[in-house]
Amino acid sequence: MAGQLKHSKAEQSSATVASQQKPEKVEVSAASTSNTITNGDFIEFDFIGRIKATGQIFDLTLGDVAKKENVFDEHREYKPTVAVVGAGMLIKGFDKAIEGKEIKKEYEFDVAVEDAFGQRNPKLVQLTNLNKFKEFRPIVGMQVNVDGVLATVRSVSGGRVTLDFNHPLAGRELHYWVKITRKIADLKEKISALAKIMSLDASNVSVEEKKVTSRVGGLWHEFKQFALKGNVIELAIAVVVGNAFSRIVNSLVADIIQPLMALMGNPQSIGSGSIVLRATSTPATGGQPVASLVLNYGNFLEAFESFVIVAGSIFLVIKVISVARNRLFRKEATGEAPPPPKPEDVKLLEEIRDLLKERGPRS
Repeated sequence: MAGQLKHSKAEQSSATVASQQKPEKVEVSAASTSNTITNGDFIEFDFIGRIKATGQIFDLTLGDVAKKENVFDEHREYKPTVAVVGAGMLIKGFDKAIEGKEIKKEYEFDVAVEDAFGQRNPKLVQLTNLNKFKEFRPIVGMQVNVDGVLATVRSVSGGRVTLDFNHPLAGRELHYWVKITRKIADLKEKISALAKIMSLDASNVSVEEKKVTSRVGGLWHEFKQFALKGNVIELAIAVVVGNAFSRIVNSLVADIIQPLMALMGNPQSIGSGSIVLRATSTPATGGQPVASLVLNYGNFLEAFESFVIVAGSIFLVIKVISVARNRLFRKEATGEAPPPPKPEDVKLLEEIRDLLKERGPRS
């Protein structure tokens, strides 16, 4: 199993009521004035989630209950969570159960396996080597991050680690206690809540006369600046030109130099040359045979020969290009420049000279 392994804590708050599917389109509009929950409502709620078969709490938003049940985690913040009803943000059974309920009231309900996190998939349980965990030692029950995907450590034995990529609550029937504290009516608060749910930055969002605007730029602007920098473009050109240049050198070596060298001697190569320093022998007492020692000087000479050929070829190609470039620049600098214009008095004298030549000698 390739990838980077990191120790990861379980997601907090809505992770155990949130759907694993991609949310549907969310319409941000004014909240209904009714106390009854309907599709599209932004709601804030507290909950306690338990595994129905055992009564074990797996997540909750109430700190006092967490302390009472001895499941308090000082590294997390206990507060009501926010979601949009009917938008696919919540697991199917939870979404169905709270629709039609009233705010400020408490409810309890069960969620079947199919409407929660689904059945367990045996194909998502995989084995990996223990030596891949270099930064920490895995223990049973620990959650690890493998290239952005959470997995639960199921067993550690014999240098092998069993990783379960199923959701920790897959195959479990769940029981929830829920209290819907309020509906969110303010448009800007809805935008901020939605941005937080989707891990977006809402700092550039503004609401004016029910119109939502966002100054998008950040990451895309930085990417454009990076991609259009001169050194990035020059690097790309260098890679393309270098690839073409390597083809020229390889062709020169394989198609011209090596055939010529084959005419000069036996092409079966010096690579087979070797000197046996010690032959393989078996001790008289019948122990393990002693391996031979061979000085393979032919391999070294062959590698050196290849280096000389390639280095010489590169030198010749660069030398030819350099000479041609120097001649071209010299021609442009000296051969194409027009002569300076003649002074007017010189032109007049030349005209007089030409007239005298036409008249010929005086009789």
